[in-house]
Amino acid sequence: IASGRPQSREELLVELLPAIDAFCSTLIKEGNQAILEMFSHASSYVRGRRVRVDQENGVLTGTTAGLTSDGFLLVRDDDQREHLILAGGVRPCS
Repeated sequence: IASGRPQSREELLVELLPAIDAFCSTLIKEGNQAILEMFSHASSYVRGRRVRVDQENGVLTGTTAGLTSDGFLLVRDDDQREHLILAGGVRPCS
């Protein structure tokens, strides 16, 4: 989409395979905690980011508080209660 021209799905898949293989190797050798740590370092949303989470029952506003051992996002609301985010649109607060 960004290039403005059609892309081959097959070529894209071939280009992704080395990265997938590397992450699978890390997962096998070091476990899921290593993957979570790599993701946490790469993401600006994992900890300390003020966000709004669109959920089925409304909007949750709070600050990201890390990931669970299963990789789900935790958000701490203004009353300091932590919420496990299983699904929903997470967006920065303006």
